[in-house]
Amino acid sequence: MMLIFFIGFCMCESSFQPAQYLSLNPNVIKQFSGILGYISIKESDDKDSFDMVLSDSSSQYHSQAQLMRDKGQVFVHSFDPRIPSIPSFRFDPPLPLGPFSATIGEQTCLESTETRLDSSKSTHRIKVCYYIESIDLVDVPAGEFQNCIRMRVDYMYIDHPERPFLEGQYLFWFARGTGLVRTRFNGQNGELLN
Repeated sequence: MMLIFFIGFCMCESSFQPAQYLSLNPNVIKQFSGILGYISIKESDDKDSFDMVLSDSSSQYHSQAQLMRDKGQVFVHSFDPRIPSIPSFRFDPPLPLGPFSATIGEQTCLESTETRLDSSKSTHRIKVCYYIESIDLVDVPAGEFQNCIRMRVDYMYIDHPERPFLEGQYLFWFARGTGLVRTRFNGQNGELLN
């Protein structure tokens, strides 16, 4: 009987919990170098919905993502870049935000529909692939973080729209208990400052 309890306990302890790699604390503002600037979380009345707000040093927000939590994972439901030449987007189904595994070499791909929330209301089929590339020691101005999950995200359009706004490769490093600590995309790097 004791052996069954021990095996069950070990299995529970070893199961991967994606939400541990994302910080959704509404009382914390994280400062990043580069394009990310400041990231804050605003909780809605529904405890499973959040707004992630990205702002610059003057507290002017430059983009916002609507997040939702489901079955221990966090998803991006919509994204508003607040840039006049780029529309807002909604994803159906929503896209995972953080790592899905801590096992190097694991990958998963999913298809979704990107709806552009401008006057065109155009929809585009997308394929988003997530790759766990490595587990790294990450040294950033905010400190040294061990066992960070380095995840690559490839965002591709299936139907090749005229303006593929989000297409590209994104790299994210997530630390357990802290969340995002480093990013790299579109030739720009971002690191957690505090």
